Order: sequence, then structure tokens, then C-alpha cells
Amino acid sequence: MLDRLNVAVARSRRRPAAVALLFLDLDGFKRVNDSLGHEAGDEVLVDVARRLRRVLRPGDTVARYGGDEFVILCEDLRGQREALRVAERARSAIAEPFAWRGRELTLQASVGISRARPGQTRGQDLVREADMAMYQAKRRGGGVELYETTHELELGSRLRDAVQLTHLELHYQPVLGLASDGVHSLEALVRWEHPERGLVPPADFLGHAEEIGVIAQIDQWVLYQACASSHAGATKD
Repeated sequence: MLDRLNVAVARSRRRPAAVALLFLDLDGFKRVNDSLGHEAGDEVLVDVARRLRRVLRPGDTVARYGGDEFVILCEDLRGQREALRVAERARSAIAEPFAWRGRELTLQASVGISRARPGQTRGQDLVREADMAMYQAKRRGGGVELYETTHELELGSRLRDAVQLTHLELHYQPVLGLASDGVHSLEALVRWEHPERGLVPPADFLGHAEEIGVIAQIDQWVLYQACASSHAGATKD
């Protein structure tokens, strides 16, 4: 599966949105193993694999990733909705009752979806992103979650924290006067001190800050810091 995924990601440079990875986890599977034993659990996993193959499109790849987790590689998608339809078909197939030695078992599935993006080169990144989205779906009680949605929620939460805790930095860019051949003024540029990405430039987060309603707080902070720095510089001079 990983070999096919890496090939698909390489192809996706021409059409990034045409490739998606679905990460599927069985909700309640541990209960089957604990109450009926691993033999029952193994038979359920085999049946899940059959059902997934039955509802997928020709050319899709399904693989058991580990434990009660499956991944589905979809290529030649016409858009996001088609990936969502595949996910819903998979969930519907799993929701059908399982029969085991005269007993009826029911399971649900949580599914995370990640789509290839421009510049992406590693298939493993898609697996990680789809896995993150799946856990977000599981925290919400099951269903389907897109990585983009999860990523935006996480970004918004971290950006709010950064503003409240002032994890921002102000950098100054000199503006030179050609006639005087000296510094004419300074342009104040805000940076976000991200815990994992380091200093993030304004173009990468100010648009989102405006969407979630914290842009005014950032503006006020920048203005205050710039004025304080200007006052300190004047006092020193």
C-alpha cells in the first residue's frame, strides 16, 4: 500500500486533489476481542476487508494498516465530494450487522480523509494527516472528518493561544531613502513564534487571524510594541 501511495503522490503533482487517503478505525472493536475472544475479532476483520473491497471503486486500494485500522487509497477523484462518498459507503458497509456463531455484532467506523496537496512528496505524510483527522472524528463520536478541517481548527486554537500569551515577535525592516542614502523609516513586521514551525511569516497566518476574529488584537499588540520601541529608542538617543 505504501508503495502504491508513494507512486500516487508522485503522480499527483499534475492533479493534487485527485488523490486522497482514507484512514478508517473500527469503533467498538476492542469490545469484540474482550468479550468473544481474538478468534471472533479475526473473523470480523476478514469480513470488514471483504466489505470494503465490495464497496470501493475499481482502482482503489484497501489495506489493513494495523490492529483494527484500514487505509483506502483513492486516485483519479473528481473532487472532495467523491472522497466523502467513498468514506460513507465504507461506513455503511461496516455498520451492517456481523454474524458470529449465532450472535449478531454491530460496529461503527471513524474515518479521516487527507488529500494530496501541491508540493507534497511523501506518502507517509498523507497517512499521518488522515490518522489525525480520524482521531478528531473519533473524539466527536464517530463519522467522517477532513484533515483540512482538523488542521484549521488546530491552527485557530494555537493562534488564539499565541495572541493571548503574546507568542508574537516584532521585526523591523529598514526603509532606505535613495536621496539621503540613509534609513528613512522602519516597517514593523509581526512574526508568530510557532512551537513546531519556528517563526511564521505574516502571510502564513494573518489571513486566518482575520477569519477567527483576532486580527484586531494583533494590530493593537503590534502598534503598542512599535510605539514602545520607538519611545525607548528616543529616550536612549
